Amino acid sequence: MKKLTLFAAAALAALPLMLTACGGSRYLVVTDNYTTYISDSKPKTSDDGASVTFDDERAGEVTLPFGSVKEVRKLD
Repeated sequence: MKKLTLFAAAALAALPLMLTACGGSRYLVVTDNYTTYISDSKPKTSDDGASVTFDDERAGEVTLPFGSVKEVRKLD
């Protein structure tokens, strides 16, 4: 019985870590000069379609002209 209780406690303690790892999607953004950015959320296009804005892991909020973005893809 003690082993089962210990296992259940360990599983409950690990649950937040598992949910965090599975919960978020990351995106790779590559510019025309091959600068790469990694975003924790899907990049957003401005209303007029002139720019793309996202939160980079290292640089914070980044806004790029739409024409300079070569690729945006979801990382697995």
